[in-house]
Amino acid sequence: MKIHFYHHNLTTSIDGLNFTPNDGLDHWITTTFLVLKGNFEKVTIGPEIPTDGVIVFHKRYFPAKIEPLKNQFFLCLQVDSGRHPYAQWHLVHNPYQDNFFRFPKLIIDFLFGFSKTKFMCPWPQHKIIARKISEKKVLKNISFHGNVSNIPKELISEDFKLFLKDNDLELKVKSNHNVWNDFSDSDLSICCRSFYNKKYYFKPYLKIMNSLLAGVPVVSGHDSSSIYFLNNYVNVP
Repeated sequence: MKIHFYHHNLTTSIDGLNFTPNDGLDHWITTTFLVLKGNFEKVTIGPEIPTDGVIVFHKRYFPAKIEPLKNQFFLCLQVDSGRHPYAQWHLVHNPYQDNFFRFPKLIIDFLFGFSKTKFMCPWPQHKIIARKISEKKVLKNISFHGNVSNIPKELISEDFKLFLKDNDLELKVKSNHNVWNDFSDSDLSICCRSFYNKKYYFKPYLKIMNSLLAGVPVVSGHDSSSIYFLNNYVNVP
């Protein structure tokens, strides 16, 4: 059976050696394609939607009103973008999204979707640059990898800036996707989005996984994925 990864703005072939993901679409969709293409002949990627086979897509970038044809099977990467109304399967990166009965607030998605949901561990960041060995006993640089909109407001407050200065520390907010994989100068990684016990049931534990793979200790909060990672210690790919 054909497997096609939908990528709405891909116009050229993908070189795995030089590939750098710049958003959720590239991070999982494109990375998964690169992993599979070496082992399966009938795996393709591009902006077209074949009339048969498995169509894998990120919900945020796929037309919402398209229904699968008789010979199509829609596999939707849901993450934090909600469910596609016609996908037969949804993939999630937070295991709590696949446990409706323990968390009734998620039953709404269950009631209004006919498809099955499956948790799948996310890929770590592509080509992680590990922390320099010579700096492993030094606490100097604190880093946050991700969009600025996700950083806890306390970390960019004037009080925290003063705390950093008084303790000879530096906070590096790595919001550009080109440096999301760079932990070479990180001594401590902030892996939480809030200090107010918010659970973020649709967010993965990717920041924790990337940091640990790079040899960087982490500070996490009450995010549901952080709690799951702590209690189950997930094996990373």
